[in-house]
Amino acid sequence: MCNVAPVKSLTKFIEEGVVTLAELDASGLLPSRHEQIEQFFIQREETVWLDVQGNPTVENVQRYIANYPNGKHIYDAKDKLVGLDDEVWLQKSAIGTVDAFQQYISLYPAGRHVAEANEILADPEWATVKRLNTLEGYINYRNTHPGKHTQAVDDAIQNISDPQDWGAASGAGTPEAYENYLQQHPHGAHVEEAKGKIDDYYWRNACFVNTADAMQQYLDKMPTGRYLEAARDRLEDLAWEEAQRINTRASIELYLANFPEGKHREEAEELFKVVGMRQDVLDGLAKDLNAYSAEDINDFVKRHVITKDEVIGFFGPDKAEKIFNFTRFPIPAPVGPFLPELQRGPTEVYFWGTPASGKTCALGAVLSTCHTRYVLNGQNCRGYDYMNKLSNVFSRGNGLCSLPDSTANDVIADMVMQIRDKQGNPHAMTLIDIAGEIFRAIYADFTNQFLEDQKRQTLNQIQKYLANKNNKKIHFFVVEYGAHDTEWEGNTMSNYLQTCATYLRDSQILKGQTVGVYVIVTKCDKMMCPPEMMPQAALEYVQKYLNAFFMNLQYACKDAGIGDFKVISFSVGDVFAKQLCYYNDQYTDKVVEILLS
Repeated sequence: MCNVAPVKSLTKFIEEGVVTLAELDASGLLPSRHEQIEQFFIQREETVWLDVQGNPTVENVQRYIANYPNGKHIYDAKDKLVGLDDEVWLQKSAIGTVDAFQQYISLYPAGRHVAEANEILADPEWATVKRLNTLEGYINYRNTHPGKHTQAVDDAIQNISDPQDWGAASGAGTPEAYENYLQQHPHGAHVEEAKGKIDDYYWRNACFVNTADAMQQYLDKMPTGRYLEAARDRLEDLAWEEAQRINTRASIELYLANFPEGKHREEAEELFKVVGMRQDVLDGLAKDLNAYSAEDINDFVKRHVITKDEVIGFFGPDKAEKIFNFTRFPIPAPVGPFLPELQRGPTEVYFWGTPASGKTCALGAVLSTCHTRYVLNGQNCRGYDYMNKLSNVFSRGNGLCSLPDSTANDVIADMVMQIRDKQGNPHAMTLIDIAGEIFRAIYADFTNQFLEDQKRQTLNQIQKYLANKNNKKIHFFVVEYGAHDTEWEGNTMSNYLQTCATYLRDSQILKGQTVGVYVIVTKCDKMMCPPEMMPQAALEYVQKYLNAFFMNLQYACKDAGIGDFKVISFSVGDVFAKQLCYYNDQYTDKVVEILLS
């Protein structure tokens, strides 16, 4: 009927896609009618293209392409058809039937989603499961088709259950709940957030407990946590605080071992020195309450080496209070040139003593006793002021006093005085405080060593005094109990005393007017024996530790015809912190009796 039907009807059928011009030609369409149809379409092309633009469906675009294969908008039409690929795919995917995907392939045999469409068509059941996208559907598919689309099924199940499981974990808010979420969803949408929640939880807990163990536990649990540096920093601070709190060498060594380059390293090294000093100080005081002077103890307290409570623990509250309030009691040494010779008449009393032997204290105790119990009249002399100040050091009885500083080692103090005993008898004497430096001078001279001018001048003056035969002479050699090994310039007190005794013996200095030689052993309160046994203990100490000195002095006395040679135990009383003393004059009486006799 193609040559009978009206041309207008044929063009309408072609436009509606019922038939194509090529099909009509194949059915015997006359050339004249073919040309009429083409002319119609030429005239209609712009109208059809406007319809396509107004309603760009696949059917309209395909119809334009079919009717106008050489049309002037053919390329635009083909572009529109390609652009509708995704839209058509979404439509067919929404339908999700086998026919729908086949239709897509028919429409777009080279389309962007052909491979996916073919995959779906290969397993329509899987396509249905994906389209429905339910947790139950994926689980059923995995159960009925084990091994098929395994990764996709797992991913789909994860994606569907992820929000539910995250909600449960967030609701619980515990690290265990977040850990459980991570196990269920190792690649879930909230993996980083879950790790952050766990990190925050352990960090808050560590900060709340705020101990080194808590910080270390955080570091162990969260080796890559966000608060790693803060935890390490706080751990070091806590370790340093603990080391300071314990305040021992071991605690500081532990900090330095754990944090060799720590921010408190310099403080720790300095504190280690202080703590080492602290231990030495505590050990020293535990052994001997005279291990350190009052000034040293106050300095230790000021530098936080030891505490006031610890000082009170060692000394008791009364003595500790005296230590805390201690002030120095310096006694200025005599000034001016040496006397060319001593005054004729008074007995010369020489006090020999190595440095720090306690000679100044012994001399002060003797002068104080003479001043308080007797009448002590000082004469005009070079050491007058020195004598007066020494006589005021110790009060009679058991009063507290500050011990005088040691006198300079290069000073000789001559103190001329008259003492009236209780019967009113006068006793004229010159007390001579010999510088401790004289022992070094004698040692150097005896061993032919170089002697400095000052030492040579001091030695010459003493030799001049000793060589003077106008006056009687008494010698007191003051030695400190327990200090025989004390060294000066590589020599011990024992070395210096032995050399001095040999020097006196060889020089025959003691011959002539010397009437008595005495060895005063100071600090005999350190002897672990009753007071009545101290004289014997002092003698035994000298014979045991200073025997060469003792024997040479004894021989010198024998050679010089000196009958009175004794060892005397001596103490100024209860000495503590080296510079303080509760004075007891019972030992001083023996020395004063010797002077008066």
